[in-house]
Amino acid sequence: MRTKFNNLPLLAIATLSLIGLSACSKKEEAKAPEATTEAASMHAADTASTNSVANEVAAMPAAAGDAISEEDKEALGKLPAPYKDADLANGKKQFALCKACHSIVASEGNKVGPNMHGLVGRKAGTEAGFTYSDAMKASGKTWDLATIDSYLKDPKGFVAGNKMAFAGIPNEKNRRDVIAYIAVNSKK
Repeated sequence: MRTKFNNLPLLAIATLSLIGLSACSKKEEAKAPEATTEAASMHAADTASTNSVANEVAAMPAAAGDAISEEDKEALGKLPAPYKDADLANGKKQFALCKACHSIVASEGNKVGPNMHGLVGRKAGTEAGFTYSDAMKASGKTWDLATIDSYLKDPKGFVAGNKMAFAGIPNEKNRRDVIAYIAVNSKK
């Protein structure tokens, strides 16, 4: 029996498409100020579509092999509250939204977005080999868990003028879980 979850690769493609659409709407907004209302409408539609994809990812059951290792449980327990109580299996599922543009594996380098290996503790706008927006480079932020949380809640509002086209993760639990997943797995 086929379910909507059998099309996970299509979900990744849809996420990439939405990111591209959102980036295009931002370029159009910059090129044609008189089209700001139209671009804002397109961005709102992109945000709604991105949130729809996020909701679909959230509804996916845990995949086989999502068991948490003892090493990961130990690393999770060392995180501050509320992250130490996160669900790493759900965090991995939520990270599917990030994987289209980011990796947490050091050897994979940068993608459309910067590599997130070792993100926690890194100064914003400093990942080698990635071209950041001036806004991100000048933000003065350092990526601790609370800063990542605020950023993922509203990327455009947190650092106005940054290049990330993703609308954010409005659900607090999903945000906490993905942050814990990144914190634990981006050190490996």
